[in-house]
Amino acid sequence: MLKKVKAENNIESLRRDELRQRLAELARERFRDQVVDTLEIEHLVDIATNYTLLLSDIYDPLKIEQILQRREPAAARWLSRLELQDSPACGEAILRLRQVPDQIKTVADKCLYDVGVFRRDRYRGVSLTDLGVRSYRMASEILEILAEDRRLRDFFGSNQWGPLPIEDEIVFLKQCAQRFTVHADLLNQLRLLKRTGALTPFEAAPSCGGEPPPAPASPAAEPAAAAPEGRAEPPPGAQTAGSTLAPSAPAPLEPRRAAPGRPEAERAAAAGPALITPETPPGLPQAERLCAYERMLAFSALPIETLRARLKKIVIDQDEAVDTLCDEFTLYATGTQDPRRPSSYLFVGPTGVGKNYLIESLVGLLEQHWGEEVPFLLLEGPNYTYPSDINELRGATRGFIRSDEEGVLTEFHHRSSRVPFAVILVDEVEKAHAQLHRFFLSVTDRGTVTDNRGHTLRFSNTLLAFTSNLGYSRLQQQSTPIGYERVRGARRYPRREIERDLKKALSPEFLNRLTTVHFAPLSRQSITRIFDLEFEKITSLYERIHGLRLEVSARAREELIERGYSDDYGARYLANTLQRHCNVEVSKKLKRDEKSTDRNVRPILEYLREVRAGRRIYREHDAERLVHAQARVRVPYRRLRIDFRDGEFVYEAGKAAR
Repeated sequence: MLKKVKAENNIESLRRDELRQRLAELARERFRDQVVDTLEIEHLVDIATNYTLLLSDIYDPLKIEQILQRREPAAARWLSRLELQDSPACGEAILRLRQVPDQIKTVADKCLYDVGVFRRDRYRGVSLTDLGVRSYRMASEILEILAEDRRLRDFFGSNQWGPLPIEDEIVFLKQCAQRFTVHADLLNQLRLLKRTGALTPFEAAPSCGGEPPPAPASPAAEPAAAAPEGRAEPPPGAQTAGSTLAPSAPAPLEPRRAAPGRPEAERAAAAGPALITPETPPGLPQAERLCAYERMLAFSALPIETLRARLKKIVIDQDEAVDTLCDEFTLYATGTQDPRRPSSYLFVGPTGVGKNYLIESLVGLLEQHWGEEVPFLLLEGPNYTYPSDINELRGATRGFIRSDEEGVLTEFHHRSSRVPFAVILVDEVEKAHAQLHRFFLSVTDRGTVTDNRGHTLRFSNTLLAFTSNLGYSRLQQQSTPIGYERVRGARRYPRREIERDLKKALSPEFLNRLTTVHFAPLSRQSITRIFDLEFEKITSLYERIHGLRLEVSARAREELIERGYSDDYGARYLANTLQRHCNVEVSKKLKRDEKSTDRNVRPILEYLREVRAGRRIYREHDAERLVHAQARVRVPYRRLRIDFRDGEFVYEAGKAAR
């Protein structure tokens, strides 16, 4: 006898495993653009294997009427007068109360079974799809009422009535309502597999094969129709809730067990790689685990080598820094990066070599590729020279002024916690108070920090970068005599001396948590390449706004590079030179040559003010077109050439070259 029972259990296990595998395959074939998770697969397996219950008639007219008309759930009425006391009667009352959403869910499961397996569309004029969706939703709403009541919260916290925590069960019921048609389609495809002989289960459900039966053809439905309204009698063995949503007789007070079969990890493995599995990085909250998954997918689809090449074209001669960041992104793509700690860097180099520019360019390229915002926070080190300045980050301590306001990091956390990747840049960290370094120790180590309200802020999905010119600025001052002209050749800075200055100014525990990246000084060749990039930015603006083509002669180009090259100030000095001679002077000439300055800008100003006040719909293209059309300079030429003659820059107008 014992051997027979074991054999039957093995057969049942094999059938569930085969169903699970086939459903996973069907989900991948039919819904390539969606994810069918393991909970949904298990739910459908339960529907397919519990056909002995679902073949019975559990539709009740009054219950259906309450579901479709969405009357006040019975649980809400009973909950208002329920008094929890330490007595057996209390336990029975809670059990009856807890059975209400289960009874509604049984109706939903019956609808799913009839629609998916029998292809039955209606029951007594009622759409079974609509009834199933509404039943799942009502079950979730009733369960939500029970979970939110303060008198039952502790009870549900200590007694798990189902295979899922009550909060997850509420979400899953809503998910079943939203994806009812998907689940019905998968059950129907499972029925078709049985018809072709490709599936062995479903043997006890004879109606699964052949054509769908007529709508209310089951014998159990006829007595219900003949009975007086509200007195439909269920068939023997049918588990109904009676004529209303009232609870049935109490059963033994035991938590429900998880569905039979293998452990959750094995069931997930059998479901196939297209399903979401419960395997998650250990020690992380659910929101942070989801961010880690999303980050892994986002970077796995990112062409990292293309990103590397584009960054090297934009950030000139800083290949070491670009390679360091892109190599880190490969760990994101493969999922082998520690999801609990942010990537933390210390960018060290002379002024104006592209430390900040690398981060800004990276954010711009990622936003362009992903099509969504990458939250970016810039903190200026010189703004945190006193210990009290740190309160701006975490928020003022209770009892102090503005303690009711959130800190800068708390506000940033609201944005960064909703996305897979964010960036924090702390510029000139050596000029900040040492308290700032200590404040970021927990962020760089554990990815967390506590704000003034005791909330834990998590930044494990954040790239954290600190910039500094420690060592470089000292060596620059020592090698440049007072009154000496700007250096004309790139200097070499011994890294050993730079590291010594870093250790003097920054604590070992702070440095050990960061990856130090050295930025190279810019050579004259680097400045030449940067000139082309910066000049292109200026010319593109004049072309887009004013329809003016800006050109520079070879002599003017050499002079601008000569004046803009500086080892002390890097590309920043070149940008200032270009701004002066290729932007300011060009704008002055255009305004001098403009024939008419009579512009009727009031209508456009009113339009912009109405948009800002919310009275008009804003469209970026329309606003830009209107503003540019009015702001465009009215000059008789479409080309302006910058030349250098007799020791000064000359601006010559001409027709646009074809």
